[in-house]
Amino acid sequence: MSAAEANRSFSRLLREVADSTAGVLAGAMDLCVDHQLGSWDAPVLSVAAGADARLLLQLTENP
Repeated sequence: MSAAEANRSFSRLLREVADSTAGVLAGAMDLCVDHQLGSWDAPVLSVAAGADARLLLQLTENP
């Protein structure tokens, strides 16, 4: 993949950002309780599930 193709692909991904809603946050709390997920990971997964995401990319500072 060329640099230009990679840039176009990444730009398409950036346009597909989902919002947090009350339902998403309630789902995140359920994930925290049911699966002991962290308070950051649960909303990310809940938003992705609510948006029917096929791919989830998340940056982390942990090695």
